[in-house]
Amino acid sequence: MPIGVICNSMGVLLGGLLGCRLGDRIPERIRHSLPAVLGFVAITMGIIKIVTTQSMLAVTLSVLFGTLIGEALCIDGFFRSRAVKTLKRVDPVRGKEGADLLVLAFVAFCLSGTGIFGALEEGLSGDSSILLSKAALDFITAILFASVAGPSIALLGLAQGAILIVLYLAGGLVAPLLSPATVSNFLSVGGVLTAMNGCAMAEISDIRPANTMPALLLVFILSRLV
Repeated sequence: MPIGVICNSMGVLLGGLLGCRLGDRIPERIRHSLPAVLGFVAITMGIIKIVTTQSMLAVTLSVLFGTLIGEALCIDGFFRSRAVKTLKRVDPVRGKEGADLLVLAFVAFCLSGTGIFGALEEGLSGDSSILLSKAALDFITAILFASVAGPSIALLGLAQGAILIVLYLAGGLVAPLLSPATVSNFLSVGGVLTAMNGCAMAEISDIRPANTMPALLLVFILSRLV
């Protein structure tokens, strides 16, 4: 049973609903300071994964070329336009800040390397520890994001659950084909993306983490070539 997948998606869903409920009741200073703190937590989690890499060259090339592909395809722009349309339907009063948070939340909740590998790992061995740790962080993040971006954040829990359950089911088929070095490099690339997302959350830089997502696929190829 995918305990980690369920807990992670329910954490986002419940956190989003709670954030909508609390809304302006969350003090302004907390809404502005905690995202930065959570951003630094994400950066720390990313660094921990990065330093375990087996091939820094494969990780570096994956992130570099993956970002170039993502920029060329304008992946962030695609998600951003969809975020604006979603907000107009779900909560029309939210503005650019809400759309920005929705894109950040989508990457953090649904497309992080930690979440993807956590679902694969649970599908293979039944170990849900990665996703359970992520669920706690996502729950708090969802509360804060939903207090600004509204109920659209809660809907990401459903999207996350759908993505992770597919990966969970695929885990038994894919994971046995991956070498330990490839798994380590994949986690490192996921760590880079997590750290980038943390920088964006903490407003350290205006980097667009969504444009780096092709790196998660490239690392499987480059880990065999370099």
